[in-house]
Amino acid sequence: MMIAGGIRSNVHIRTRPWTTTPSTDWWERVVMTEFQPSDWLDKFRMSRETFFYLCDKLRPRLARQDTSFRLALPVEKRVAVALWRLASNIEYRTISTLFGVGKSTVCRCVRDMCHAIVALLSSVYLQSPSEQDLEDSAQLFLSHWGFPHCVAAIATLHTAIITPSNNASDYANPSGWLSVLSQVAVSGRGQFWDVCASFPGGTDPADILQNSSLWATAAEGGLSPAPPPVFMGKPLR
Repeated sequence: MMIAGGIRSNVHIRTRPWTTTPSTDWWERVVMTEFQPSDWLDKFRMSRETFFYLCDKLRPRLARQDTSFRLALPVEKRVAVALWRLASNIEYRTISTLFGVGKSTVCRCVRDMCHAIVALLSSVYLQSPSEQDLEDSAQLFLSHWGFPHCVAAIATLHTAIITPSNNASDYANPSGWLSVLSQVAVSGRGQFWDVCASFPGGTDPADILQNSSLWATAAEGGLSPAPPPVFMGKPLR
């Protein structure tokens, strides 16, 4: 061990720069200059125009300053990285190589964009419906799908998570994997009216509904037009 420790090797191993130097060609050339409208919809789940609109709305929270050590990632690239992850659910490692950024950067982009959307856009797009909104939505459900007196569709969504440190069994959903559960209410136009998130995957959806602000609003008549419609001779509330 002592002899081996004192031997200095004269063998020089040449590194290959392309294995460690990230490339941004795909983002800067392919996406920004060659992507067609169908590519934007397929890869980012939105049009190019919507993408840049979203970037402008999130810029106050996502813009970073350049430092003497490195240039900050542009807001557009940060949003693109996050959207690619959310739209495809592929590994951070793959996205890292694709966009020429570190894996930890991919994680931060996803986290920062989600936080920015909640902080800047939730109050704009998640609003309680007005009486006219309720009437319009009810008309859409009736004319398109034949559901009378319906103003919204409610559904739950499971999002996979890693094993939590506490109460892991609570997060096991009926399919057997760990998740958090979200409840959403969508109008006849496909617009989200209400989101209630982060319940353990094993929670009964009925319990989520009954403990949500949406249930309280409906119980107080806040989702019924005035005067309430009559169904089978009785007013609906």
